[in-house]
Amino acid sequence: METRDMFLAFLMVISVIVFSYEWLTTFWGQSNSLIVLSAITLVASLALMILSLNSKLDKMEKRIDEKERSLRFNIQSFEEEVDDRLDSIKKKL
Repeated sequence: METRDMFLAFLMVISVIVFSYEWLTTFWGQSNSLIVLSAITLVASLALMILSLNSKLDKMEKRIDEKERSLRFNIQSFEEEVDDRLDSIKKKL
């Protein structure tokens, strides 16, 4: 995980703390710590899920790149082999 991703996850958690606290005190006049804790847990799990998906997508992208490189090499080898065979057939004619 990159530092930027961790910073954004931390920012999500801090912002939900401030948002829930201010929202509760504005509309109900007092803050309920259980609601704030639940909001923190929800946003933290969401941030971790997004980071996990990002990590999985990076791994998939690397595997696809490796397969593409391998396929490109195989196609190039096949092309060279076909060219060699055609050249040998031309020489025979």
